[in-house]
Amino acid sequence: MNALVDGIENLPVPVGIIDVSVDTARHSYIRDEICQLVRFDFSKYGSRDVSYYGLVDSNSPNEFSLLLTNLGFSDSEKLAKDFFSDLRIIGFENPENPEIYFMFGMCDVRKNLQRFVDQFLMMFSTPMLPRQIVEKFLMKEIDFDALYGLAKDRITSVSENIEQAKERGYPGASFEQLQEHVAHIQLIPTVPEDVQKVFKRAKELYIFGYFRYQFFIISQHYAYLALESAIKHRYILSLCGKAILKNRKGETEEMSQPSHWRIREFCRNNRKLGWDERELKVNDEPFPHSPRRLLDWLVNKGLITKWERGLFDTSIYLRNAMSHLETASTTMPSPETLKQAAYKINCLFHNLFTGKNILGENSRLVSGYMRIHKFMQRKR
Repeated sequence: MNALVDGIENLPVPVGIIDVSVDTARHSYIRDEICQLVRFDFSKYGSRDVSYYGLVDSNSPNEFSLLLTNLGFSDSEKLAKDFFSDLRIIGFENPENPEIYFMFGMCDVRKNLQRFVDQFLMMFSTPMLPRQIVEKFLMKEIDFDALYGLAKDRITSVSENIEQAKERGYPGASFEQLQEHVAHIQLIPTVPEDVQKVFKRAKELYIFGYFRYQFFIISQHYAYLALESAIKHRYILSLCGKAILKNRKGETEEMSQPSHWRIREFCRNNRKLGWDERELKVNDEPFPHSPRRLLDWLVNKGLITKWERGLFDTSIYLRNAMSHLETASTTMPSPETLKQAAYKINCLFHNLFTGKNILGENSRLVSGYMRIHKFMQRKR
């Protein structure tokens, strides 16, 4: 408790701490058996106070419901049930007083203070907290609109935008024709859903280039982002749902349901304790922490050739160029970038069921993946 108080006692609002005993077998995505639910009372900004409300069991929503009732919640029974049914809910407010906010970090703050700080700061990004709360923590803003006499954009109607699009020389295609350009560009079913979503945005942006030429450029950017996402997912799939992290000291950490971002974030939060992603091993192999290392990994595992690696390199280079701008990019409207990106992505995940794949002799995992895929197809 001293460690908790040391970490949060200087926050300029009253803070309440509730320890939550977590059934990690039921909630496998949480590692720590004790996590904290932290209550912030933003209505009393400027008052520093730390209170401890005791321990509640995630398998016993009734005791949490009673505690919420004592803290002024009107519908505490439903809230307690909803919260404990899925502990991935990172926060909620008191309907009776929106300036009282609860944050759940899915970790033991005493062991992961940096993660708590990061999540606390993330709360101040819209729309997690109401504007009136965020403003209490901000310096008085300069009114640039008044200072420079800035006028707001003119509001246009849908019909006006359609007429403007018809009069433009580019892209020289109708809205329906632009849809036809990308309708045949599809990802195979074994491509993970997150990658599918990013690529779908690339296609939709291409179509809506009909209204704004710059959407074609953003569409290409998202095609490269989808490829980057696919490369990371392909690596994570090779870990078979579990990552054993080992640092240079020989210390280990087990992570279930890992992601490339989670592994890097763990190292960032624990770098002072000797966890450096550049020296990290995952399942006894060097961790490919950068796009270049990920491409090396694909080559080493026989998923792409060295010649193909050059094509991937070019795509990653263009992704970087379009992400870190000094001037606005320009490009010609063409679906070819999306087509090439889709082909590269499909090649990565088509290899799941061919002889050339990093799953090797693990036929049980492959057949299990296929059974899940067939089941989802039937559900559709």
